[in-house]
Amino acid sequence: MCIRDRYQRRVHGEFRKMKAPMFMPQFPFPFFPGNAAPKPPIATHLLRLFRPRLNIEYVPGEKRSRCRSLDGILDNRRDYLQMFEEEDPPEATRGETKEEKRKRRYFEKLETHKTDLKDRSKEYVPADDPNVEGDPYKTIIVARLNYETTEKTLKKEFERYGPVKRVRIVRDPKTEKSRGYGFVEFEKVEDFKTAYKQANERRIDGRKVVVDYERGRTIAGWLPKRLGGGLGDTRNTTPSFLKGAVRPRNR
Repeated sequence: MCIRDRYQRRVHGEFRKMKAPMFMPQFPFPFFPGNAAPKPPIATHLLRLFRPRLNIEYVPGEKRSRCRSLDGILDNRRDYLQMFEEEDPPEATRGETKEEKRKRRYFEKLETHKTDLKDRSKEYVPADDPNVEGDPYKTIIVARLNYETTEKTLKKEFERYGPVKRVRIVRDPKTEKSRGYGFVEFEKVEDFKTAYKQANERRIDGRKVVVDYERGRTIAGWLPKRLGGGLGDTRNTTPSFLKGAVRPRNR
């Protein structure tokens, strides 16, 4: 026995002891560089999947004719030139953009609203209002009321400053719901002054109220907030498309 045969037997014995993976079949002899790689047995239906496809037969495409040249216009150009105008073209008009249209509509509505306020302010005469009674120099206005606050609760809160003669909460004539403000008339001027100084920002039914004296019958030319007058600038906000984003007012 030659050395090569003994070497092959020893390597073959070590190879048989190795545990091959399930997908790798154990070959009966080791692989050497000089020998050809063994081919594992594969089923016939699997070998068909790896067969190369037949070459696609070449089919020449259809011959396409070139685009015919457009002629006839240049030959009779004198007839066509008479159809064009000799005057200068009109100036191009530029349409308004979306933002410009939005601004235009905003200012148109603003002007209409101002005109409407002027017409309504001419008819505003608080002294002729049948619902307004009492002495205006003894009456305070209480604003930012809770919509659930009643005349009884409002009278009880202001009786601590002195005897109250009359209490009126302004309500909607159709729904009879409170509009969030009312009037309190005292019997004495001293009690009226005390309530005007101390009752401001007092909490009634969980909301801070604003107290002020009645200005409609005491100041000439006074207009309420609904007619473009009043105090403060809570309603004079600028739209976001005109001056940045409007920050909501903290209450």
